[in-house]
Amino acid sequence: MIVILIILAVIVLAILLFLNSKLNQMRREMTGLPISAKFPIRQSLQLDRQYMMIVSTQCSVCQRIFQSLKSKTSLDSLYLVFKEDTQTVQQFIVQHPHLKKVHIISDIEPQQLYIQTTPLTYTVNRTGHIIKKQAVVSLKELGL
Repeated sequence: MIVILIILAVIVLAILLFLNSKLNQMRREMTGLPISAKFPIRQSLQLDRQYMMIVSTQCSVCQRIFQSLKSKTSLDSLYLVFKEDTQTVQQFIVQHPHLKKVHIISDIEPQQLYIQTTPLTYTVNRTGHIIKKQAVVSLKELGL
């Protein structure tokens, strides 16, 4: 009987951890710019669908995403939008030259993005309007 109770307790704990993870993801996705808003980018967009991934040089999840870019070829649809200032980003790119495979943006003020945690990815159409946003931990979640 005690074994059954322990097994049930473990199952309940696993379910609670899973739900907490999903709740945290949803909370991150609720921050930031709303869907249908225009993303504050100055460049013209060429593709029907671009991914604007808000990242930080200090974020551990972002570091894993940066590492995964080493094995990728050029990704025209991915923009890494850094929260840090341009000089910090340029120094970071010098240390991580494989990040040149994607578009790098460092001229957007963090206040314009309305986010506290990274990474958060916006899917943006050709006109620059946000059509989707999601908290990601891997490029695979974007199909890249």
